[in-house]
Amino acid sequence: MAEAFARAYGSDVIIPASAGFTPASRLAPDTIRAMAAKNLDLENHFPKGIQHLGQAHFDVVINMSRIPIPANSNKMAKTALESISAASTF
Repeated sequence: MAEAFARAYGSDVIIPASAGFTPASRLAPDTIRAMAAKNLDLENHFPKGIQHLGQAHFDVVINMSRIPIPANSNKMAKTALESISAASTF
């Protein structure tokens, strides 16, 4: 959902990518319906694992999982993840 919103409303300033440590096998039907209500079509989208991002480097990474960051993460992304994870509460 975050990637879809970022593409729809921020594509002039960012190139969003979204992936998870443990991605679902498919998008939940409720997610597809909720995004359709916002005029965002997710029918051809699918959950991706971080391996799907390859060797891409990012200026900002947001970790919503609380799963530890892989040791091979680039330094800037790792620092951003640790700061955000430490500041977030669920």
